[in-house]
Amino acid sequence: MTIRMIKFKTDKKTKNELKPELSDSFSLLNSSNESLGKNSNKSFIGLLLLGIGLLVVISLVFSGLYRKVIDNVGDSVNESEKEYKRHYVLIVDGLDSVFWDDVYSYMQEEASLRNDYVELVQWNVDGEYDVCKLIDKAIISDVDGIILQYSNDEKVDEKINEAAGKGIPVVTLMNDSQSTERIAYVGVNAYSIAQDYADELSKMMDGETEKLDVAFFITDSETNSNQYQIFSQTRNIIGQNYKLKSRVEVTALDITEDNKFSVNGIIRNYFNDPDNRPDYVICFDLVITESLYQTLVDYNLLGRTKIIGYYKSDNIMNSLINGNVASTLVLDAEGMGVYPIEALDNYIESGHNNIYYTVSYNFLDKEDAIKSYEDDVSEKDSDEEIDETDMSLDDEEGSENE
Repeated sequence: MTIRMIKFKTDKKTKNELKPELSDSFSLLNSSNESLGKNSNKSFIGLLLLGIGLLVVISLVFSGLYRKVIDNVGDSVNESEKEYKRHYVLIVDGLDSVFWDDVYSYMQEEASLRNDYVELVQWNVDGEYDVCKLIDKAIISDVDGIILQYSNDEKVDEKINEAAGKGIPVVTLMNDSQSTERIAYVGVNAYSIAQDYADELSKMMDGETEKLDVAFFITDSETNSNQYQIFSQTRNIIGQNYKLKSRVEVTALDITEDNKFSVNGIIRNYFNDPDNRPDYVICFDLVITESLYQTLVDYNLLGRTKIIGYYKSDNIMNSLINGNVASTLVLDAEGMGVYPIEALDNYIESGHNNIYYTVSYNFLDKEDAIKSYEDDVSEKDSDEEIDETDMSLDDEEGSENE
């Protein structure tokens, strides 16, 4: 039996034959990796550029903020390091803050021009300090000068002389203290104001035929005080005017300094009496003017009793426009602020100064109040236009920088 060996043919490939196929596979992998690598590089570069851009923007923002902070710090340092030649203190009644705030503002401006510093302290604010204690504090602080709203008081006179004895000059405001060692007085001319009050009343009474009652609400009844002098002089002038003396009766309601906190009660009690319904009331105080106005509103007497007020506030100006206040006396706050600094500086530098400084004044009526209101509106509109212009310029600068 013959056995045949049959060989099955297998599809074997040699190493050399396999190499090309392997090479092709690796080529595909390499090309795929290269493609991925290129994409990754592009993404990386994009992120890098974005990061650099953000850093630049952040740097610019913080650089601007830093410059502003440095400028502000520099201003603060310069202000804190600024040395003044003299230190003055202004001591006034805190209840009449509107007027004295205006005075203090002008006083600061004048003092700054002269390289002086003025500090404001007030009594009647929290009841902790009275006038004498505030003068004591000024003396202990060894200030270079005291500017004092003066009220007739022997204890205050003693403190003025004590300050002068320690080389601290004192200037009095509103009322004079001739018996003390004050170096100057800044205030109004009582006779001049009395004459103008009489003229104001004469104009307001034009056409009136009935007898009229005029009441002065005063807070200082001392016979040598400015308020009492104005009341007394006005009464005398009216008494000498043949057109007015038979038609006008002038009286006074004394609202003393000690009772100013209960001024509302005093005025209300006054008007509770039907016999105390004057045709005109003249005020020497802003607080009293506004309190009187509110009392007349509550008693339904607006128009029946006419007010000649003191100084100016938003309420008073609005009341002038509405015709509920006939007129108001406005003292020159700028003069009241500038003259004391001038007097103290001249006295300290040369030993000489004016003793009397007269502050100007004027009466505001309805027409003046309307004009003042229109001017304020016009100025406000102008400021808003300027602000809008500045904003548009800032926007243009910002777009140019971009």
